[in-house]
Amino acid sequence: MEKDGADIMEDERRGNPPLREMPSVYTATGLLVDPERQMQHLPSRHQGTVIRSLRWFLELSMKGIGMFAEAYVIITTGQIKTVWHAQYPECWSATKNQACPYNIQCLGLFPNTPTEGENGWTPNPNFCVQPENTYPPGVLCNKNVTSAISYAEFIGIMVGMVTFGYISDVLGRKVAKSLTSFIMIIGLAGMTFLEDQGPENERTFFIIWSVFFAIFGFGIGGEWPLSASGAAEQRLYSTEEALDPSLTDRERRVVIDLAKTVRRGETIGMAYSMQGVGTVFGSLVLMALIYFGLQSNVLCDAPGSNSEGGNPVALNGIWRGFYFIGLLGMVCLFINRTLLELESDHFLRVQKRQQRRTRKVSKWSILRFYGPRLLGTAGNWFLYDISFYGLKLYTGPIFQAINPEGNLFINNAYILLQGVINLCGYYGACMLIDKKRIGRKRMQLWSWLVVGALFFATGYTFDYAATWVLLVLFYAAGFISQLGAHVTTYVMAAEAFPGELRGTLLGLSSFSGDWYLNDLF
Repeated sequence: MEKDGADIMEDERRGNPPLREMPSVYTATGLLVDPERQMQHLPSRHQGTVIRSLRWFLELSMKGIGMFAEAYVIITTGQIKTVWHAQYPECWSATKNQACPYNIQCLGLFPNTPTEGENGWTPNPNFCVQPENTYPPGVLCNKNVTSAISYAEFIGIMVGMVTFGYISDVLGRKVAKSLTSFIMIIGLAGMTFLEDQGPENERTFFIIWSVFFAIFGFGIGGEWPLSASGAAEQRLYSTEEALDPSLTDRERRVVIDLAKTVRRGETIGMAYSMQGVGTVFGSLVLMALIYFGLQSNVLCDAPGSNSEGGNPVALNGIWRGFYFIGLLGMVCLFINRTLLELESDHFLRVQKRQQRRTRKVSKWSILRFYGPRLLGTAGNWFLYDISFYGLKLYTGPIFQAINPEGNLFINNAYILLQGVINLCGYYGACMLIDKKRIGRKRMQLWSWLVVGALFFATGYTFDYAATWVLLVLFYAAGFISQLGAHVTTYVMAAEAFPGELRGTLLGLSSFSGDWYLNDLF
């Protein structure tokens, strides 16, 4: 049985051996069962029928559904920006040469704007500001406007991590999950249905849109501590059903606890892998919308095409349709969490222990005891986010070099391939993390070294290496990062703290990485 923070500190005050000095609870003196015998009864995770194996997979995956939503909306918004570049070139691509220069409407913006009279081209007098024939100010977006989306995202996520981590420890996992789902619905609804007031108001549109994105980020930020806590406290019914029926009740409890311990890294990692699943699914949905919206290719001569060769009306429907699909899923998640999902058994046990406790522990004592662990998990998350979002900084230049003509479908196909490779890294980490000869520490150190070397090679060769070389380095860095540092950072933070504080301290750990990134952006 897991001890809470107050019990651990009280044991050490009395001079009992610290838990960290015990190799395993199953080797403790006085245990009334034989751990070697119980290992023989530990059922295979895939034992039995295909239905039972599928149930095992779904049990773990549902704990990471918040990570799925985070990837579908937050990470895939990077791909949505490729659509915005095509729909709003005046706002997002003002410094780039346009694919269809003779569809440019006004003077003084794009580098390859034709001269008046060239091949019969003239500015649009009904749209341009007279007498200079320049673009209206409301069409133009400076760097602060386009960066506001990233600012809003990170600020919302940061506040949500700390807020809902604390709420989950005080009011329960179920209440916190319902609140995050409801807030995400509000944010996603605004992102989907915010009315565009016309091309003259693009700048204002994106400023308001970023506010709704911050609201969504506030809700999704809570999913980080909630999903990790849920996975760490997961009760696997499929494992319990597969136990040897000849075991006594006490032996069954020990084997179930043993299963949680020896496979805890895999359990938490599988939940976190839903982030990779959400990335791949989001890419597939967006590619399907681009294909069926007939926006796969640059069509300069098609009716209604703009300077990037896309149809603004069709492109508008693509990205709004993408978020609408996510909104429908979020409504279903809210209904499930509010009406069907039960409170965590682990949280209820912690609450009962707290009610029986007569001695209160001050927050300062808790922070002093768990401070070193918090410093380690927060620092690790800090370093990891530099690596993770560092890869994102390379995405645009690499894919632009691969596909300079700006084909939306091809660009997003490359990003889909990246997501599939990264997903293999997630599941590979789950397979290796609980093996004694590998484990968390070796995986993380090895991953940091290799990713650092790949980053150095990418930066050193970026200006003169062939595009395919940069692509290989880029994909390899992503795969190795997921295989080691990414998953282990998440797992170790979930394992480092007791149940009564897990949500709060997990939120603070993940907060540290996004705090740095918000300052960087």
